[in-house]
Amino acid sequence: MADDGDEEELSIDFSKLLSIFSGKKKKKKSSKLSKLRNTTITAHSEEHEGEEPEGASERIAGGRLHKHKKRKAHDEVSIDFKAIGQFLLKYKTVILLLIPLILCVYLRMIPADAPYTEEWARTSVADYYKSQIRAQINEQYPNLPDANKNALVEEEFQRLQKGQGQTMDQQIKQTADYYRSVLQDENGNYYMPDIDPYYWFRYAKNILEHGHPGDILKVNPADGKTYPYDNHQLAPLGRPVSSDMFHSYFLANFYRVIHIFNSNLDLMRSMFYYPVLISALSIIPIFFITRRIAGDIGGFLAATMVAINPSLLGRTLLGHADSDAFVVFFPIMITWLFFEALETRKTWVRIALSALAGLFTGLYSLAWSGWSYIYDFLLISALIYAAGVLVLYRDRLIAGRFKAIKRRILHLATVVLAFVASSGVFVSIFRDTYTFIRNPIQLLGFTQLKVPVRPNLWPNVLTTVAELNPGSLDQIINSVGGQFLFSIAIVGIVAILTSEERKERDFWFIIASLFYLGLAQAVFKPNELGLVNFFAIYTLPVIVKAILVLKDKERGTDIKAAALITMWFMGTVYASTKGIRFTVLLVPAFSIAFGSALGVTHSYVSNIVSRELNINRWLTTALLIFLLSLAFFFPRNIYRDSVNIAANDVPIVNDAWYNALTKIRENSSEDAIISSWWDFGHHFKALADRPVTFDGTTQDYPQAHWIGRMLVTSDEDQAVGILRMLDCGGNTAFDELERIVNDTPKSVKILYQVIEPHEREAAKAVLNRNGLTDEQADKVLQYTHCKPPEAFVIASDDMISKSGVWAHFGSWDFERAAIWQFLRNKPEDEAIAYMVERFNYSREHAEDMYYQVKAIKSDGEANTWVAPWPSYASGLSSCTKTGDILSCGNGVVVNLTTQDAYFDTPQGRLRPRVYAYATKDGMSLREYNESVLTTQDGRELGVTLFPKDGTYQSLLSSYQLAGGMFTRMFYMEGHGLRHFKLLGHERSAVGTEVYVWRVDWEGSEMNTLPDLLKMSGAWKAADGDSVSLNYIGYLDNGTVFDSTIKGWSPLGVTKDNNFEDFEYEPFSFRLGEGRVIPGFEDAVRGMMVNETKNVRIPPEEAYGVDTQHPLSNQTLNFKISVVAIDGFD
Repeated sequence: MADDGDEEELSIDFSKLLSIFSGKKKKKKSSKLSKLRNTTITAHSEEHEGEEPEGASERIAGGRLHKHKKRKAHDEVSIDFKAIGQFLLKYKTVILLLIPLILCVYLRMIPADAPYTEEWARTSVADYYKSQIRAQINEQYPNLPDANKNALVEEEFQRLQKGQGQTMDQQIKQTADYYRSVLQDENGNYYMPDIDPYYWFRYAKNILEHGHPGDILKVNPADGKTYPYDNHQLAPLGRPVSSDMFHSYFLANFYRVIHIFNSNLDLMRSMFYYPVLISALSIIPIFFITRRIAGDIGGFLAATMVAINPSLLGRTLLGHADSDAFVVFFPIMITWLFFEALETRKTWVRIALSALAGLFTGLYSLAWSGWSYIYDFLLISALIYAAGVLVLYRDRLIAGRFKAIKRRILHLATVVLAFVASSGVFVSIFRDTYTFIRNPIQLLGFTQLKVPVRPNLWPNVLTTVAELNPGSLDQIINSVGGQFLFSIAIVGIVAILTSEERKERDFWFIIASLFYLGLAQAVFKPNELGLVNFFAIYTLPVIVKAILVLKDKERGTDIKAAALITMWFMGTVYASTKGIRFTVLLVPAFSIAFGSALGVTHSYVSNIVSRELNINRWLTTALLIFLLSLAFFFPRNIYRDSVNIAANDVPIVNDAWYNALTKIRENSSEDAIISSWWDFGHHFKALADRPVTFDGTTQDYPQAHWIGRMLVTSDEDQAVGILRMLDCGGNTAFDELERIVNDTPKSVKILYQVIEPHEREAAKAVLNRNGLTDEQADKVLQYTHCKPPEAFVIASDDMISKSGVWAHFGSWDFERAAIWQFLRNKPEDEAIAYMVERFNYSREHAEDMYYQVKAIKSDGEANTWVAPWPSYASGLSSCTKTGDILSCGNGVVVNLTTQDAYFDTPQGRLRPRVYAYATKDGMSLREYNESVLTTQDGRELGVTLFPKDGTYQSLLSSYQLAGGMFTRMFYMEGHGLRHFKLLGHERSAVGTEVYVWRVDWEGSEMNTLPDLLKMSGAWKAADGDSVSLNYIGYLDNGTVFDSTIKGWSPLGVTKDNNFEDFEYEPFSFRLGEGRVIPGFEDAVRGMMVNETKNVRIPPEEAYGVDTQHPLSNQTLNFKISVVAIDGFD
């Protein structure tokens, strides 16, 4: 209602709406619409109420809102579409830049409150209620088919949700909060989610505390200068801090700045925001690079692609404070500055921008060792541009008119020389001159990442680093969004080569290129093409267009940009086939090409539509932006993919890890050493603040073999000997021995003989027998038989899936490595003679080895030939006991009397290669050489059997792991080990399980599985145990009042009767739960299976003195005999 003039009026100028749909030709009719433009139609809630004279209402004039002075009763709202259009036009660049910036930050902040915990909680609560419903249904309808039961469960659950929705929501919230708490420290802050951020965290922490990244400063005796030293790596020796500390210094100073505004923010928390900030900054140069090529729309779409690309997003999410964000930011920034230098006309600006590009190149060299690729790409693209200028201006070159050519070449030379000089200066300052000279000419160094054997015969651990795994062409294409988007990007390079005049034939060439690539996708599968054919087929449109540009002398094309993007694009595709981590470097080039394709397409289409259909360009642009943006959602929804990645970014570190490492820190000296596989070494150093054997930056050292062997071997003496050697001097014992022996396989073989004896003299005798003098032997022994520091070994659940890796390196065969490295290309007679002489092979064996190595076709095959990949085939499987026969869920059958293990298969009865089983004296291993069961890939299986959780458990693995050290430390509670004592066992609700073992160098009482003691009768009943027993209860006068003997009263049972003379039904209860009288429970504690004793219980420990119980105020006597503890009798 419009009462008393208080109602606001809505005034809409329909002439503005009409003008939106009018193109340039409509301007002639503008005078006819002038009255309509000056007329305001006012909407009232009641017709004609409060009418004013014509012109008294509000009007939109000159882009401003004017309130008529005579109008007092009504407030009107007018929408000036022209003003909005002018605003959008004026700030369109800023708006188009802000959208991807906001999107970039939004996506990377999604993990801030662990949204995945909500889904965990929802599933957990639903599973709980469904299990309760299922139990009731099973009780009521035991014979109902499972399908019907499942339908009933769902039906009842839906009904429960409707009736108890609020209660369930509250439970979900509480459960989600609990899950979050597992991922948070004591202050409620989330742990950093990844591995490498802890590497940078520790150095940044040192910078803040010491002023340098090292744990200590050491003096270089050569020049007397001090340098930062890391005493937490390669323990006990440590090593100098790496020179690429830009990232740590940045994080330390980033914290200092943020701390000014939020004093409650600690270093670790501040690091969470670094990848978000740098990723957002990367949007800006990408936008402007592509904008120069393909306009605002192209810049917008390229920047949006960088913001949401799943491959880059996964490495730059909140908390992922590794250097990846800088690895992407710096080349983008360098490219932008370089291109801007080429475009500017003022010489001083050109030189200044080139120098800035050089400065960022110097910073890039500090941030990442692979910095030189963008430097090389820019210089090569400059050379291609120079050659292109000569070809495009060939007519003037032939005619002797050099002015235009000279101007362009001099312009280019100024930029290139300033860039090279500046880069040289800054790289030399930040790193050294040698780095500046060496790195650019080692562009293909990454091709050596996957050779299986090092020249020194030690294994190349980088072959198993996940991010350095070779990427298939399908993987690479999928990492940037799939084949459709990949094809658009290829077309983008073609679009960069189109003329600035936007000729119609160029548009049809773009369309034809896209059609051609679509056809290529339909006909060829990238993985089946091979790299050369793939490049030839997919770059054909680019090559053809480049030829046409040069042939037709199209001087308005951007050859330098096309050359750079082509090299960057294809170069990083090639690099990604060597290591999948390099796909992150592909994202900027891909995004520029993608944005260029769509931006240039927009330009062509908007021109055609505006010209042919006479539709306003703004409306065309808006419609095209919408249509082109669909590429982010169809045919593959990469925006949804990115949201899913961000919403399911679960931290590796949780309370289980934090508590385990805190225990080490609080229960050890500062020089204590932690040994485990290398993956989580950065966590150990940062959270436990203790040195480690090796970590994620030293994984390619010989320690990988030694630790792998320590985990694989079933010989505890060998495992302890390896640890003692590593903790005395790392791999120095081998280095000393190799200087004398000069034969790697022989040195390793001798060293294995040296490390096992605990006594130094026995080890020395081994060295003497192998030709070492006492002096030489003592040099080796100081690194194998020192007094070692405290030591800890960690066995965690993640190592199960990695077993194929650490067991591979632990099984490394140095003789086979030598054969592969030195003999595979030798003549047969020479190679065989070498093996017979050096390795003491028989001629037949040497011939067989030679033929094997000659048959190897790839590095991957060579890696497998040198050493197998032992792993676990399944988790623990429970066994059912029938008499003396165990039948296990994984198919293994064991005769407990003969300790014979086998599998009944369609091929008959087959054996494991190794059967390991727990005994009261430790572990026994039985080997089978006939009728051995193998997997489809040819691996021979092993079986490990042991009692646990009230039953027998069996474990299938490669035979090398059966009864091995990791198997015992993780699955068997250290059974049979004398040198490893459990410090802590931590589990978390998210599935993490960590065992921390303290090394007992001298060895002491053997660890024994509690269930084995129960089974053997040596276990003393304790709280938590389920105890089954027989008893006879009687009073002081001999009157029996209760017994587990069936029919004890009519049978006249007395306290002197034996249980085995009667039929009985044992009584079972769990100790510590208070289900029986206190005195009875106290009497059972400490009893063992088959133990019988008589106890006297006073009233206070029985039924009391003032109760109504018939036996109150009575002293009770019991004859007790334990039948079983936790099911073991």
